[in-house]
Amino acid sequence: MSSVTVGERVLVHLSGFLRHADAYECPVEMTQDGIAAALALSRAHVALELKRLKTAGRVQERMAHVAHARSRRKVYELTPAGQEVARRMREHARARTVQLNEPQGVRQVLGSDAIEALRRSGLRESEAVQQVLASDVIELPRPDAPKVPVPSRPFFGRTDERQRLQAWLAAETPSVAVLVGVAGIGKTALITRLLADEPRPTFMRRVYAHDDAHGLLSSFADFLARQGRRRLKSVITRPAYDPTEAVAVMRGDLSGCVVAIDDLHASPAADALLRALFEIPGTTKILVATRTQPTFYERSDLVAKRVLEVPLEGLDEGASAELLRARGAPIEADAIQHVIAATHGHPLALELFAASGLDAGAVETERYVLETVLDGLDDSSEELLRTFAVLRRPARSPEALGATLSQLRRLVRRALLHHRDDGYLIHDLVKEFFLRRIGDAARRDAHARAAAYWQFRADGLEETYHRIEAGDLDTARIRLVEIGPGLAESARAGDLEAALLRVPRSPRLDGILVETEVFLGKFAEARAALERIGASGGQLERLRARIQLGRIENRLGAYKEARVVLEEAARDAAAVQSPEIEGEALRALGGVERKLGDLDAAITHLGRATDVLPNGSRERVRALTDLGVTLIARDDIPGAKARLLEAAATVRRATREDAVIQINLGIVTSREGDPRTAAATFARSADIALATGEIRFAAYALANAVDNFLRMEAVDEAASSAERALALATTIGDPLAVSTARANMGLVFAKRGDWAKAEEQLLGSVEIINRLDNPYSLATRYEELARLYDAQGRGGDAASWRTRAEGLFARLQGSGPAAGP
Repeated sequence: MSSVTVGERVLVHLSGFLRHADAYECPVEMTQDGIAAALALSRAHVALELKRLKTAGRVQERMAHVAHARSRRKVYELTPAGQEVARRMREHARARTVQLNEPQGVRQVLGSDAIEALRRSGLRESEAVQQVLASDVIELPRPDAPKVPVPSRPFFGRTDERQRLQAWLAAETPSVAVLVGVAGIGKTALITRLLADEPRPTFMRRVYAHDDAHGLLSSFADFLARQGRRRLKSVITRPAYDPTEAVAVMRGDLSGCVVAIDDLHASPAADALLRALFEIPGTTKILVATRTQPTFYERSDLVAKRVLEVPLEGLDEGASAELLRARGAPIEADAIQHVIAATHGHPLALELFAASGLDAGAVETERYVLETVLDGLDDSSEELLRTFAVLRRPARSPEALGATLSQLRRLVRRALLHHRDDGYLIHDLVKEFFLRRIGDAARRDAHARAAAYWQFRADGLEETYHRIEAGDLDTARIRLVEIGPGLAESARAGDLEAALLRVPRSPRLDGILVETEVFLGKFAEARAALERIGASGGQLERLRARIQLGRIENRLGAYKEARVVLEEAARDAAAVQSPEIEGEALRALGGVERKLGDLDAAITHLGRATDVLPNGSRERVRALTDLGVTLIARDDIPGAKARLLEAAATVRRATREDAVIQINLGIVTSREGDPRTAAATFARSADIALATGEIRFAAYALANAVDNFLRMEAVDEAASSAERALALATTIGDPLAVSTARANMGLVFAKRGDWAKAEEQLLGSVEIINRLDNPYSLATRYEELARLYDAQGRGGDAASWRTRAEGLFARLQGSGPAAGP
């Protein structure tokens, strides 16, 4: 591959995983190890090349859960610049002429034909492109080539349990089976073995204490998206989505799948999610592994055989002895029975015993751990293990906990610590041993050391958790005030909420809690926090609480109630001379007035907000954007452009705000008569929106691109954009987005002369928008229908719709809304 650089190979490889951008769980091929294995390069070489590509802005790095990994790892994704390079490489590969060596002989073909042949043989497109770029002669895999068997870890015993669970999988009912057993008893190994040959789509997920409902739903959504079922992913990417709706969608889309949840005892959020699934049984098979009795079902469900519960005990003598022999344990034959009796066949205890090489005799399992597994440890090593026992996440830099390299090597060698790519973890059995015996004072000391470690690692949320556990609530409160605003609308909002609920709250912390719960869609809880602020907060805190209340009313569609609340908040903020709070209230009020159709009032409020809000602040960027949107509705294109460009100059790139600005700049460019630039702007904004999970914005961008493609006579591109917009809008169930997309589908049919389908789509669009309080969009639909009837020579029908459109436009561009209650 002399003409293709390693960097270009990496970009082509990553282009095969674009659908996993921002996914909660990613394939291992997106990690350094996975890239190195796929490209047959050393990990060190790949690491250097990724660093160069990051510097060049072609890839970006983030932390994500990786399939079959215990915890999060670094994964790499293409930036728009990297996607462009990968696209050019794919086009180059498709345009090449190569020799294709097939079983029937050698023939000269285009690279595109070779790529399709390789894909039919089982390769991904990115892998096929790599081969075409690599050589002038492409060898197709021979159909009779023997497959190398994949080595698997030996499995011992559990014959009865496997037969029971296999019968359960084959039966229609019950839908839920639960494996209950202590740590290390082999629950995970049994599930893995049982599902290895399962023909149905299978999702296995280990859950952790830090998992929240949103993270679990995201993981399910990624799995379902890989099955071509994208409804759940679309639902949960909406801000303040309805969890009940998300669970209902998930329940339906999981039909016919097998779901395995490991370590359920660690995650109350997972237990609650399973309760919602269990309430309405379906065709999904749910297999659960846990150390404790779950709470999502009752004992009566076991009696009624709605749940199959399988308790796991130790291995029998034969399986235990086989395990010890397979691990090469340096144990005399006559001592094996003593070891089995001491461990009661506990698989993990047997593994640890095999690693230690010591003769435990006939002691009980816990005494074995105390006197054999931990024998010879010095005080500092035991203190280090106690600290590891309280950690929720792997420790990447254990030297910050006081560990030495020799300590780490010794503990890893004795199987007390696991060393993974994302850090060090204590063995489950050893963790349980320490947590059962650690006293309150020692536990607080361990959490204090853990808090200092996460402070060193600059993870404020983990630091706060351990501060709370150590009883240092004052420091935890201070840290939450510092880190809370930046995490309230992030993927860790659930963890932040949990921390906020555990400390004595001030009005400032209640304000952060409200913002977090509004983001999570917990409006009832947010209202309760707002009531506390109203009762105990200072004047400014109470003002911000009223603004949040107005925003909640706005989210719920109670626009008139929101207007009353926000008007009072804006007046009171001006009276106390707090320009920042006044600006926040005015911006929220302007958005409400625009939805109610009073554009003059909206422009006045938003203009005042941009004057009083601090330059460069997120609120001012959003106020400028909202003002630009309102001026577009008022047909003041120069004014709208000026405000949007001012917002674009200060916004952070590739964010939600950036996507909104680019969509509206595309509308401005289109109104200025430059359809080509407008179409490109809409495409760019759709890419940004999809990358940030804003499917609704992406649907609007693609829908708005249609008219510009039609003006360029690019009918096929217009049709493709309209179909994508309608698919996205339908997926998320946004009525305004669906209406816009259907209207643009109507324009495409009209351009093709298919008048019946065009009329059907436009009338359907009007029917949807009629149910919404959105006069500007309704007027636009009326005008589009009038133009459709004009083109068909149906002047009477056109005049009727045009009169309606002109009436609404006149109201919007006049001094205010029509009189009414």
